[in-house]
Amino acid sequence: MYVPVNTKLSETYEPFVINKRRDLAIRHAIDDIQNLLFDPEAPNKVYPLLLDRVAQLTESDGAAIVTVNRFQDTFQRFKMRVHQCFTLEGESVVNLERFQAWLDKDLVPPKPMFFSLPIPHCHSGILPTSCAARALLLMPIFTNNRLRAVCVLVKTRGFYVGAQVARLTPLIGSVICALQSAESVKGRVASLSDKIAHSHFLNSFLSTSPLGVLVIDAANTISYCNPAAVKLFGSLDDGTSSADTAKMQIEGAGIIKFLPNFTSLFQWSNQHGGAKANAQGLSPQDWEAQAARRADGTEFMVDLTIFRHTHGTERYTVLQIQDVTSRLQRAEAHLETSQQLSALTHLVPVAILRVDTHWNCAFANDRWYEFSGLTFDEINQTGWINALHRDDVKTTLEELRSALKVGHNLKREVRLVSPVGQVRWTEMNTQVLFDERGAILGFLATFADITERYIHQERLRHVAEYDSLTGLANRYLFQDRLKQAFFNSEREGSEVVVMFLDLDGFKIVNDSLGHAVGDKLLKKVGERLLNILRRVDTVARFGGDEFVILLNPHEKQLDVAEVASKIIQSLAQTYQIDGNEICVTSSIGISGGTAKNSSPEKLMKQADAALYLAKSEGKNNFQLFNEALDKEAKKRVFMARQTRSALRHKRFFLEYQPLANISRKEIVGFEALIRFKDEMGRCVYPGDFIAILEESGAIVEAGNWVIDEACRQLSQWHAQQLFPLDGFMSINVSPKQFLDDSLLDSILGSCERHCIRPQCLTIEVTESVLIDKPAKIQRTMSQLKEQGIRFALDDFGTGYSSLTYLQQYPFDHLKIDKSFVANLGSDENSAKITKSIIALGKSMGLTVTAEGVADEPTLNILSAYGADYYQGYFLGRSTVADTAIAQFNRSLVPAAN
Repeated sequence: MYVPVNTKLSETYEPFVINKRRDLAIRHAIDDIQNLLFDPEAPNKVYPLLLDRVAQLTESDGAAIVTVNRFQDTFQRFKMRVHQCFTLEGESVVNLERFQAWLDKDLVPPKPMFFSLPIPHCHSGILPTSCAARALLLMPIFTNNRLRAVCVLVKTRGFYVGAQVARLTPLIGSVICALQSAESVKGRVASLSDKIAHSHFLNSFLSTSPLGVLVIDAANTISYCNPAAVKLFGSLDDGTSSADTAKMQIEGAGIIKFLPNFTSLFQWSNQHGGAKANAQGLSPQDWEAQAARRADGTEFMVDLTIFRHTHGTERYTVLQIQDVTSRLQRAEAHLETSQQLSALTHLVPVAILRVDTHWNCAFANDRWYEFSGLTFDEINQTGWINALHRDDVKTTLEELRSALKVGHNLKREVRLVSPVGQVRWTEMNTQVLFDERGAILGFLATFADITERYIHQERLRHVAEYDSLTGLANRYLFQDRLKQAFFNSEREGSEVVVMFLDLDGFKIVNDSLGHAVGDKLLKKVGERLLNILRRVDTVARFGGDEFVILLNPHEKQLDVAEVASKIIQSLAQTYQIDGNEICVTSSIGISGGTAKNSSPEKLMKQADAALYLAKSEGKNNFQLFNEALDKEAKKRVFMARQTRSALRHKRFFLEYQPLANISRKEIVGFEALIRFKDEMGRCVYPGDFIAILEESGAIVEAGNWVIDEACRQLSQWHAQQLFPLDGFMSINVSPKQFLDDSLLDSILGSCERHCIRPQCLTIEVTESVLIDKPAKIQRTMSQLKEQGIRFALDDFGTGYSSLTYLQQYPFDHLKIDKSFVANLGSDENSAKITKSIIALGKSMGLTVTAEGVADEPTLNILSAYGADYYQGYFLGRSTVADTAIAQFNRSLVPAAN
């Protein structure tokens, strides 16, 4: 296992220690349950025992087992009994009346199943109404396809983990085994014969056997032991005990005294009896290296052969025993020595190779595989020679052959090359191996890495000109070659073409799978680019996931669009990295020019503008720079200047769009929408400037202003008694604003400053907010939720994983995207989707708002589907505060025709 250099060992191994302790506790619990095998009273004993153990192992706050017996009557009713372990504030964990209904509906899961908030109502219904459960674990127990009991565990804090629950499977299995064995012996008591008949031949055979033999009756009592067994288990070392006395100490005693693990071994014959039974009993079963104890308490190790024998109505277990203590001690010592030698061989910082006189590889350590890049199968026999550099192999083998002939050792420098072409300089030292008669067996070679000695200067030059991660040209080398291309263009009149390339979705890969995987992905992207392009072209990495390509016109005119298409198709193919299947796409911006009409700086800016357009056009495409794009770029520059000016001169303002209750046709709240006026006094809408604020980072400042201004306006309406205290204000929060650490203080500080109850605010987020850093987003939302802030998922239905977000984040509202609502009366698919979204929201206890309602027929359809709120032009357009509150107080909800 790899341990980072700066990681403390206690931190590294602590999870493993905890798991081992938990596994040990589970094994002890299994042992306790297995002690109930063949006990007719097992059903009365096993449930409290199981309940106590499993409640402690899962650290549950409440636990109960409900045993179930079905009456054999027409109604198939159930008779239930509750075994209580822990209660929740003195109240039972299970409501029997609801549990009965749960059984009647056949809702019992077929296997252990756990839930976290929100717990499905169909299962949470078995709990008392006052139970504040955050997590529920259900473990059914079946025997012979019949439900016997259900273990119910509850946590009021924390959650259950899948790996933790999976570890309980063997424990449940042992309970089932105990129940089944109890059923098999119920009503029958095994009888013992007063005397075991022994023939003369059998007595003679057992008396002379070098192996110990014990016969065990159904009560686990030793009925017979032969002399070898007396010698094994008796106390004869003090010279005072005779063989007969020792035999008396053994016969009549419980087998557990001499074989502590006998119960677990004995379980074998009951678990597998049906499959292995023959006319006389069960086939023998071997158990190696089992702990045994002599009469004086001395411990030793034995190999056992165990089988059953039935004589009339009486059943016996026969054990054949062999002392293997000394053998195991020798094996353990040999193993320790072998492990130390193996560890030393693989830990040394040099590659080790052993070769016989036929040039076959007999051994290679881990470092050799690392140096050579070959696998075990590839170095087999003479395959190891393939690791030698082709320019060194002939000389190296000739010198080795000469040295072996005279039995001399060899020292020389040799290059090793991996299958992918990686060259490593090494210093090889060989030691000739001889047998006891002096014959040469082969040689042992070590290879020390001395590559740094040869590549130091090359590395310095490479660091200066190439990207350290991908090996591609860096910014410095690319700019130098771009200038050289313009020199050639001035002399030859050729066109210079530059491509700006950016990976779509690379940030998601980095955040979800880690930077190590992200780095490997960048390497593979670089490799694919080099394979597509010609050697005369230059591929550079400027940083992050940004690549730049310089196409050399060479001897013929290039089809730039064809090259770009090939690049996009190649990079879109799946990547296999560390067991992960990764798919990313790319966007490319292309610009071209000559020394007469362009320059390196101008060409780079134009390619960057074309890349921006490719991104805005949906990504996974390329765009060529043209005059229209030039105008768009200038427009973006102008708008960026306008937004900065608006922030500086406080020209931003809010408009408020009403939201109404569908059932009562009353306005219940407003959505605050940001606007600003440019330097000429024209109103600018979010579609023209939000993206600019995002790019510049000014969205955080503008977003904090929106929060404070909306709270100020709401406070003013409350003070003037123009708006009810239970009305709400919706505020949109952007992805970058949500990731900023100031958001929490901004919202709560504005509420406190303007005396606004947090319950009056609803924060609207889109799916894009939830993609980056989900753990941080979830933590921030939870902190705001605790203060009473509500959340709405905006534009629901347009994302690919919205349902997942509803489960993971504390949303209160769903807002159906207006693209579905606009065609509700004419598009059957839009109607089906809208109806499904409303039903989904209702099932999860969320209120549903429909956006973009433009007419009364659409409103009537939404009302029939069960939507709660609506907004759109049919209710009213967004407007400034005074007009909006006047509309509210006049109840300007459009009347039905």
